[in-house]
Amino acid sequence: MNNNCWYSLNIDFSNALRKDWEWKVPDLKKSNIQSESSRMFNTEWLSYMNSIGIPISHSLLFYRISNGNPLRAHVDTYPKHYSSTDQIDINEKNYNLIPYALNWVFEGEDSEMKWYNLPDEIPDTKLSMTNAQYIDYAVSDLEEIDKTNIQSYFTLVRTDVPHTVITNEKSRWAISIRSSVLYNWNNIVNHFRSKNILIER
Repeated sequence: MNNNCWYSLNIDFSNALRKDWEWKVPDLKKSNIQSESSRMFNTEWLSYMNSIGIPISHSLLFYRISNGNPLRAHVDTYPKHYSSTDQIDINEKNYNLIPYALNWVFEGEDSEMKWYNLPDEIPDTKLSMTNAQYIDYAVSDLEEIDKTNIQSYFTLVRTDVPHTVITNEKSRWAISIRSSVLYNWNNIVNHFRSKNILIER
């Protein structure tokens, strides 16, 4: 089994954001998440992502306070009625798993993202602060399978297995970009590989 849960991508993100985009001020005393639209990105960059077969639907802005070591990990999900390229059906649940995201960390480069095995028993979902569904696990019940210090480069990350972020001396800001095309994990890796964008580990 290949436990690689992240890959660096050769995608320039330095000029992706619109200069007139107004950042919302989060509560800097606690971790939080905000849902943003694709309007935060330049038209040229969105066109480039479309040209490589990854149209951008929306993004999430994550803020996590320093010295944070969460005791829980989560899996991203979406309702089953949502249309995708590869349906990831998990039995009779009313949701499927979101296989990947495109992350860019622009502060808190000393943070670490960790991934864990997906248990056989999959519980019901919970709702995040943005009313997104997710599956929640105690880290103490999971086996770690991969980890990385993402830093400030564009990274393909796996989100259909439990994952979490640990911060150290710096607070962490990250943009997590989502596509309307939901290839499964192996297929999205191979897709970027076929475009000569994936940086092999």
